[in-house]
Amino acid sequence: MTAFLQLVVFMFAAVNPVAAAAGIRPRGSAIAPAAVAAGALASLLFAGGAALLSSPILDGLGVAPETFRVGAGALSSNGGPPER
Repeated sequence: MTAFLQLVVFMFAAVNPVAAAAGIRPRGSAIAPAAVAAGALASLLFAGGAALLSSPILDGLGVAPETFRVGAGALSSNGGPPER
């Protein structure tokens, strides 16, 4: 896997639009599948654009790619399902 694809996967995991769509909502309401698909597509496009610009952004912030990967892993480990 190339570094570009790794960053896309890490950024998509940090955003996690599917978990946001399955979040808390009022009883009896439903999210249209087309809205979930559109949200997933928009987040993939955003993640792809962010991954394309990640190198200049990380260089400007002075963050090493390895540190970014550790941060993405820490975020994804804390993003489990909410307790009810």
